[in-house]
Amino acid sequence: MGVTMIWLQFAMLLPATLSIIFLPSTSPWLSWIPAGPSWLIYIFLTAIAVSRMPLWAFDLAERQIMQTSIAEKERGVVNSVEGSLTNIFTFFASLLGVIVSDPENYAVLAIVSQLAIASAAICFGIYGAKNWDKELEPNAAEEIEMWKADDNELLESPGGLFTIVDEDEE
Repeated sequence: MGVTMIWLQFAMLLPATLSIIFLPSTSPWLSWIPAGPSWLIYIFLTAIAVSRMPLWAFDLAERQIMQTSIAEKERGVVNSVEGSLTNIFTFFASLLGVIVSDPENYAVLAIVSQLAIASAAICFGIYGAKNWDKELEPNAAEEIEMWKADDNELLESPGGLFTIVDEDEE
């Protein structure tokens, strides 16, 4: 589901990127067209709003992968590294916005954003292809066995809260 959603977000943002590229007021290639309100702005805003749905669905799929495919002891470290990388790339995106701050060059930011989403979709697609045939929750069996072991210690320990009653003994 995650691979489908990130490619759907890419596809839904493509009209937004193209509308910014061809918007007369921001495109140096179309400077001969008089600036003013344009129907391309409506395409841009609609595409941005609609593209949020597949983004949220992708985020849910990614969270599920992070929670189910990483061993419990390693989750904190992996999630911390993921958060750090997210903050680093957010910083770079903000820095690029400061460097390319002229509204005439907004198309550059839109193209870079579209390319970043395409590269993320390609990377996640490669991950999905490599893990297509693997079990969705590889660590779930380990965790269930661990829980069973904890329950048995609790049940069998003297003074435990529960006692195991064999139905044949009654």
